[in-house]
Amino acid sequence: MKDSSFRDRVLTIVCAIPEGLLLTYGDVATAAGTPRAARAVGAVLRAGTGVEIPWHRVVNAKGRVSGGGDVARPPLQIKRLQAEGHRFGSDGVLNLAERRWDLKEAPTWHDAPWESKDQPPDDFSE
Repeated sequence: MKDSSFRDRVLTIVCAIPEGLLLTYGDVATAAGTPRAARAVGAVLRAGTGVEIPWHRVVNAKGRVSGGGDVARPPLQIKRLQAEGHRFGSDGVLNLAERRWDLKEAPTWHDAPWESKDQPPDDFSE
């Protein structure tokens, strides 16, 4: 993923998050090679891609749903997460300790469901 754009790296990582697991915006930013870009991850996910991606599996560092100023997204995100078996505490927090995806399991390249000129690095191997 080293030659791809930040946007494509973020979408690749988010598309690879298994159902029932979570990452934080900071986790995605770090995995994308830009550890201090958590807010930029949110911007990429809000912008959309024209295809369905599991954006709802990305939460803030406290395990809460973040709306980023969009009042419609948080209820939808909560509904999607609950449909995947997530349970929110009375304080509205998810249990990241139990449900955080171990990024060591992440693929080094994932066939992105959006059009991109980026290709896997020449040294890519699975």
